[in-house]
Amino acid sequence: MNNHILENSLIVAALLTIILTPVIWAVIHSRRLKRQRISSEIIKAEKDYQAQFHHIDHLDSSVIALDENKKVILQMDVKDYTNQLIDLKNVASCAVEEKKQKNNIQLLQLVLRNSGQQALHHIVLYKQYIDNEGHLKKRVKTAAQWEVLINRAIAVPA
Repeated sequence: MNNHILENSLIVAALLTIILTPVIWAVIHSRRLKRQRISSEIIKAEKDYQAQFHHIDHLDSSVIALDENKKVILQMDVKDYTNQLIDLKNVASCAVEEKKQKNNIQLLQLVLRNSGQQALHHIVLYKQYIDNEGHLKKRVKTAAQWEVLINRAIAVPA
């Protein structure tokens, strides 16, 4: 009886290994390719915009990068690798904004406002049902760090 259980366990373990190994390898490989593509797109954007992005954060569905000297932010969508350059010259303040339904955060974003408090840009850091909810606590910390970075960058005269 114990031999049958041991044999069956070994067969199940071998089958799981045969099935899961290629899947795990494929996931690791695709993540590596994605990181390489993001890095090459950032390098390309640096050349295109003559910028040097020192503060870079890879979010679930986007990447944001800051060049404090040129006072610009690169926002890149990782689905199609399109990017947008946000000029901070007319920005007077940056604040973290959460949109909630009951206790659930649906949207976490940085709102860039001019001196008249008009919203010039919204940088989305987390969007419910699109981004990984398990990363939400980290995104809240990231948002606070970016708020400080941007406010510090816009406070320094050009």
